[in-house]
Amino acid sequence: MRLYIPRLTYGDQPLHTHCLLQLQKRLLSIGLAHSFAVPFFDSHINRGRNRVAANFLATDCDMMLSVDADVVFAPENVERLIDSTYAFVGTPYPFKTEIGNNVVGTVYEPITRDDNGFVRARDVGSGFCLLRREVFERLSKGAPKVTNDIVNGDGKEYSVFYDSGPDTTQYITEDWWLARAYQALGGECWLDGEARLGHIGSKVYTAVSGINAALDAELDNELLRVKAGQ
Repeated sequence: MRLYIPRLTYGDQPLHTHCLLQLQKRLLSIGLAHSFAVPFFDSHINRGRNRVAANFLATDCDMMLSVDADVVFAPENVERLIDSTYAFVGTPYPFKTEIGNNVVGTVYEPITRDDNGFVRARDVGSGFCLLRREVFERLSKGAPKVTNDIVNGDGKEYSVFYDSGPDTTQYITEDWWLARAYQALGGECWLDGEARLGHIGSKVYTAVSGINAALDAELDNELLRVKAGQ
C-alpha cells in the first residue's frame, strides 16, 4: 500500500507545512510507503485537480491524499481515512466564517453512520479527502479526454474527472462534481464525523464540533443535509 500526496498549491502556509512534516514523520514511523509530489501551480482549479489525478494515476500508488495548502490537520486525521478502507472518504473542514458550525460537505438524511463515526455523504470537499485508485478507474470510462497543452505542459492526454456547472438547481464546484459523478456510478462517499480540522484565513477557523456531535444535537442550521435520492 502506497500513499500519493500531491502539491497543487496557491501559496503554502507555514502551519500547513508543519502539518505535512508531522504527517511524514508519522508515515515513516508506521512504515507506510508514500510519495510527496513536486509542488505545482495551475491558474484554473478544475484543470489543476485533473492534472493531479493524472499524475497520481501515472504512479504505482494505491491512494491519494487531496489536501489544500490552507488546511490544518494532524497525522491521525489521515490515518483514520486510510483505516476506514472506504474508496472515497474525506474529513469536513469549516468555511472561513464565524457563522455557526458550517462545514464543507453535506450528508444524507436519513443519516447512515458506521461504527467508527463515519457518515455517508453526498458532497465531500477536496480540501481534505482520500481517494483510492479505484475511484478514478471507475470514472475513467465515461470521462472526457483532453490534452495538456498549457504553457510548459507535457502534451499528454488526461481525463477530466473534476468539472463544475449546473446540477438541478445548484451550480456545483469541482469537488461536488467528482463526488456526485462517483455516486452516479453506484459508488459511496463518506465523511469522518469525529474529526475537526482547521482552515486558514485571516485566522485559523475551526468548527464548534465534529459533524456527529452536531447531528446528535439536531442542530439543523449547523450542517447542510439533503434527503436521500436528491
